Amino acid sequence: MNYSTFSKDNRASLKTHHFLITRFNVEYLEKVKANLSISVEDWLERRFELFFSYCYPSVVQQSEKDFYWLVYFDQNTPKEYLERIIEKDFAKIIKPVFAKTWGSINENIRFEISRFEIEENDLIISSRLDNDDAVSADYIKAVQDVVKSKVWANSQLPFAIDLNNGLVFSSKKRCLYSVSRRSNPFVSLVANNQGNIETVFDYQHQEITSRYKSVQIIGKPLWFQNIHDTNISNRAYGKLKLFGYESLQREFGVNVELGKVSVGRLITLKTKEVFRRLRKKLSKRCFWFL
Repeated sequence: MNYSTFSKDNRASLKTHHFLITRFNVEYLEKVKANLSISVEDWLERRFELFFSYCYPSVVQQSEKDFYWLVYFDQNTPKEYLERIIEKDFAKIIKPVFAKTWGSINENIRFEISRFEIEENDLIISSRLDNDDAVSADYIKAVQDVVKSKVWANSQLPFAIDLNNGLVFSSKKRCLYSVSRRSNPFVSLVANNQGNIETVFDYQHQEITSRYKSVQIIGKPLWFQNIHDTNISNRAYGKLKLFGYESLQREFGVNVELGKVSVGRLITLKTKEVFRRLRKKLSKRCFWFL
């Protein structure tokens, strides 16, 4: 069926199936050894702690409950860790699935989705969530509201839903930053159930909005990125947030202890932020002279 010929009302009434997808520790044995100076056992224990401190509580408290949560584990995950995760999943919301490599996840996701009763004309939403991050209680609802609305009526499926605004927390500095970022790690993809199903993991999240048409959502922060000592590539960024963080527990289900920001520390942090932005601008200008 050609969705480009659908009326707005028909598009808004299509049945949707929403899949939230999280990679817990796929290929962790290789990646931890190659990128971090920490044992795989310690990394796994730390990841377990991060998952249940940030990611899990934020998913459990979603205001919209109509979604499936696929959590991907490495095939070599010790049995005792899997048993602990199942035991701590008091909401019985996790659907454990297994993969050998990151590269095999895409086909695995398609296989898992095909096991659900989904009609040919139904819509499939796939959303990303890293295992150490969190989402607002209205994250799932915000994504589904776009699909139910008519703002995408002239778009060609598939299309991306990009929730621009979020928060970044630095566990080292104990600071919170506000961020507006396109094609971030919390992006979603809406596709149909025809042929080879396209999902949000078909490309790196940075590529999604350049590969597909996208709906940009700007409003309250809907995601929470956690920057900590066992991150492989991420670092804190954004505008230092001094007020309005009292709602973190209510909005995201997370409980973080923010450091006290003295005048001297504030000046230092702001100075570093200014220099970081200046270096970024200069590097872009220098690029054009190469």
